Order: sequence, then C-alpha cells, then structure tokens
Amino acid sequence: MPYQFKIREGIAGRVIGKVEARDADEGRNGQIRYELPIESHFEVDALTGEVSTRMALDYEKQQVHYVVVTAKDNAPDPRIATATMTIAVEDVMDEMPVFSQFSYEVNVPENARGLKIIQVQVSFYNV
Repeated sequence: MPYQFKIREGIAGRVIGKVEARDADEGRNGQIRYELPIESHFEVDALTGEVSTRMALDYEKQQVHYVVVTAKDNAPDPRIATATMTIAVEDVMDEMPVFSQFSYEVNVPENARGLKIIQVQVSFYNV
C-alpha cells in the first residue's frame, strides 16, 4: 500500500503521518515492528508506525522523497512486508529578498506634490 504525506520545509521532528500493517497471528508472533533505512531523512516509531522528520527538509534541495518502510512480525522466522512512502515537501518563502542596488540616493525638489520619487527592484531567489 503506498502512503502519501506532505510536510512544510524547515521543520525537524514533526510527525507527518502513520503507516500501518496487520498480522493475523496471535500473541508475540502477531506484533509488528516498523523500520526505515538508517540514511533516511525520516524516522518511524517502531511500535506505532508514526513517521516524523529526522531533520529539517529543504524544498530547494529536494521537493519529493521516496522512502521504503519495512514491517516485520515477531515470529522466529519473521514475515516482512514493505511499502513506499511519497513525501512531498511544501515550499515556504524562506529566502530574503535582494535589491538590485546596495543603496539608493535621490534628490527631491522642495514642496513637490504627487511626484514619483524613485522606483526600486527587488528579486526573490527562492527557487
């Protein structure tokens, strides 16, 4: 079963969702544990399946993460199942605007009304 989650960039330790597996066995053999790859940007609670960010994500570096979660039962010869999580990172305006010049200087006539004084340009490099 594929899972799809969304998370805003820049937030570490935020729960983004939950994965779930079922096992028809009774007792210890029916208990399930969840795992993610060690190098993942995410972590999963081994017992509850709750998935959270391990570190702050950056939309400008990676907009989507694909992570395989593994579920294992506690049988002596464990049964294993996997599912893919697709995690979309939502962009936030986290970059400062940049003016086209470092400073601006203008002369204004005394007592002038309704006069356009200066026009400045600013760019956002949040790409």
